[in-house]
Amino acid sequence: MPDRSARQGLERPPLIHTRDLEAARRLLATIYGDLTADTVGRGQRFEWRATPVDMGPVSLFSGAFASGMCLRGVSSGYTVSLATGGSARAALSGNAAEIAPGRSAAVFSPGARSEWSAEGPARPLNLRVDARYLEAQLEALTGVAIRGPLAFSLSMPTADGPGTFLARLCRFLSTETERAGRALGHPVVMASLGEAVARALLFGQPHDHAHLLEKAAPPSSRSVVRLVEEYLEAHAEGPIGTTDLTALAGASMASIDGAFFAHRGATPWDFLRKRRLLLARERLLLAGPGETAASVAHAAGYLRVERFGAAYAAEFGETPAETRRRGLLATEAPPRPRPRATSPSPRGAEAATVFLVHRDPAWRGAAAGLLREAGHAVQAFASSLAFLEAARAVGAGCVVIDVHLPDVNGLEVRAVLREEGCALPVVFTSDDGDMTVAVEAMKAGAVDFLAEPLDAEALLAAVARALALDAEARAARAEVEALADGLAALSPRQREVCERVARGLLNKQIAAELGISASAVRLYRAEGMEKLGVASAAELASLFARLERGTGAGEARRR
Repeated sequence: MPDRSARQGLERPPLIHTRDLEAARRLLATIYGDLTADTVGRGQRFEWRATPVDMGPVSLFSGAFASGMCLRGVSSGYTVSLATGGSARAALSGNAAEIAPGRSAAVFSPGARSEWSAEGPARPLNLRVDARYLEAQLEALTGVAIRGPLAFSLSMPTADGPGTFLARLCRFLSTETERAGRALGHPVVMASLGEAVARALLFGQPHDHAHLLEKAAPPSSRSVVRLVEEYLEAHAEGPIGTTDLTALAGASMASIDGAFFAHRGATPWDFLRKRRLLLARERLLLAGPGETAASVAHAAGYLRVERFGAAYAAEFGETPAETRRRGLLATEAPPRPRPRATSPSPRGAEAATVFLVHRDPAWRGAAAGLLREAGHAVQAFASSLAFLEAARAVGAGCVVIDVHLPDVNGLEVRAVLREEGCALPVVFTSDDGDMTVAVEAMKAGAVDFLAEPLDAEALLAAVARALALDAEARAARAEVEALADGLAALSPRQREVCERVARGLLNKQIAAELGISASAVRLYRAEGMEKLGVASAAELASLFARLERGTGAGEARRR
């Protein structure tokens, strides 16, 4: 007997070819159940050719009889019989139907005596679905236990109406047999096609349980949605079926679908499709030996590579070939440090402004001339109020301010600047040498405290220190802002993964903590690190540490 193990991966489908009627009878009984086979008419030599495609619970048989044939008996499964050439007749429980190419087909239910007959040569295309599989699909969809076989209407129009889709699907699978035999046997593809066939039959052909599919089911809760999403994420690399989800959730597929539409605006299969595309992207980036766009497409559940390519491009904005090329280049090229995510450098001391606030015009003029001669930009103010008005537009620089200003003293001005978020470094001056005031000034965060009269060297040195501190602080704030912007660009899942990588957790630990697969962790980790411009876990940890220090320092300054 020919090997029908397409599920193991076929280079090309096996071929049934026999002129032995007894051998054909035995094989037909093995395929369809308890039936007999006889030739019809005289002078015609028996010959049977067929190409079977076994997709687990669903099998397809495309072939030809060189003579008229009559098959009678009780089918062990559900069989949809179409014709690609010639015509045939079907009979079941007193009903009759014509099987004609492009016009009509017949659906045989198990448990009842049926007959298929052709007066002359015929080219049947038969789809067989395991009885328990189809009934389990109906149970999963409706949440109702099914007892006994379904009784389908015998005749199925295929020129228009609900049966058209099932007929097209059968013809599509038949034409794909030679072209994609290996893909048809891939577990993920096989599971997807099996459910597509089952649903097309259950929804496309009248049967005695069809009323169950018309009942509206109350949607499941949000917790069921999360449970199903976690399961899909963890098992996306393997075949997943409707019965898996209904057993997990303890609810019908209609109820699960309702919950997903209510809380996600999509179906569980939309969610699974996106996860499989993410896994496909990871496989392409890793560029493993022997990995092709076709093998990645089939692992993602796509039979046709071109359909996979279109879905992939819509999701990621590049073709699978472009992603694979990037993966190969990254593997072959020597490692290079990635550009760090930073904002443009802040203005340096040469672009900064020194703000002079002093009640004595002579001191103010002398200090301004000295600083300008040293190359600094200077703005001078005679009062605190005038300076505070201008301080709202202050950029880089520092403040040199008289402690004993008549309107608002220098210490109070420093407090106002802090409250308004101005972080310019401050140098205090005083003409009375009061050490108590000097101590208060230093406690207030002064860079220096200068005693008058004016000491040119001390002033220039204090201003240089203040401007250097301002440039350093501005650079740190710019880095923190850039890091915060980089983190804001991450998706919630990418950030969760990157935070845990920074804490030193391994991929498996992160997967267990977040309830996702290790491969998903690797993908989120790679995408997050690429967005942040870091090349290693150590750099990622350093980035988070700098952000934490910068955020903490900023909060301390505000306090």
